[in-house]
Amino acid sequence: MISDWKERKHVSIASQFAYLAAREALDFGGMDQHKLEHNSVAERFGVSIGSGLEGTHELVRSITDSLTKELVRPFAQFYSEVQNNEADLMLCGGTEAALLPWSLAAFARIRALASKYNETPKHASRPFDRDRDGFVMSEGAAVFLIHCWPLPEQLSSLFNGPMKPIAEIIGYGRSADAQSLVAPDSSGDGAFRAMLQASKEVDVNFLQQVTVTCK
Repeated sequence: MISDWKERKHVSIASQFAYLAAREALDFGGMDQHKLEHNSVAERFGVSIGSGLEGTHELVRSITDSLTKELVRPFAQFYSEVQNNEADLMLCGGTEAALLPWSLAAFARIRALASKYNETPKHASRPFDRDRDGFVMSEGAAVFLIHCWPLPEQLSSLFNGPMKPIAEIIGYGRSADAQSLVAPDSSGDGAFRAMLQASKEVDVNFLQQVTVTCK
């Protein structure tokens, strides 16, 4: 942990969130973090953490990228590297700490923030609800430890005991419709194309095998 206050004050809040989330991911995966320092392991281990608005300089540098794209890209990157035999393990995820006056004002200006539930703020965050009227800004990070399967024998010693996988990545897809600053195409075409692309990665008949239910 970043315990030295002199060091911590030079590290952005978003970076601190990412660091702590990464530590939790390694602990949950049962990985011996001290063994990561060996060259034979480090050269096959990657880290990819996306962020969108943690600082104005980052925003200007990546002005053409959206936050969602930055959070999804690390998983697509690892998937491609495993397919090309370039990596075995990776910490992937996203971090954000953008509760700043200018960012709140900007999203409020384009009417992207939830406002209908100002009197009952506990009910404002409802991303998949039909009565949603915007999003609620927050800060935090999510990091996953992902690895190829089966894991090479020389890397099995990194884990303390049996591994506890929670999901499997078998394909991915991405799309963009440039419909609006705050909302995708209401027809759902962009999401459909992304899911269709992912299904082709694993030769699955998307229309027959997948059901998506939104309430």
